[in-house]
Amino acid sequence: MTRSPGTARVVWTPWLKATLVAGERSMANLGGVLLRVGQETHGYRLVEVREWEAVFTRDGETVVLAVVPPIEFEP
Repeated sequence: MTRSPGTARVVWTPWLKATLVAGERSMANLGGVLLRVGQETHGYRLVEVREWEAVFTRDGETVVLAVVPPIEFEP
């Protein structure tokens, strides 16, 4: 989370590292924190976990995060 310059508004800057699709036990790894469907972080509720994506809602807004694969470096 970072603060916008000149305001008190907090900006959510999530990083989706991984997802686990397992029905009611599905989880998302958000910056190292595991969340199950129904749990909240920074006011956003995790409502669905898909392969490589997590869907959050807040105040009628839907946010879909995607796992970004690591960059491979060649020596």
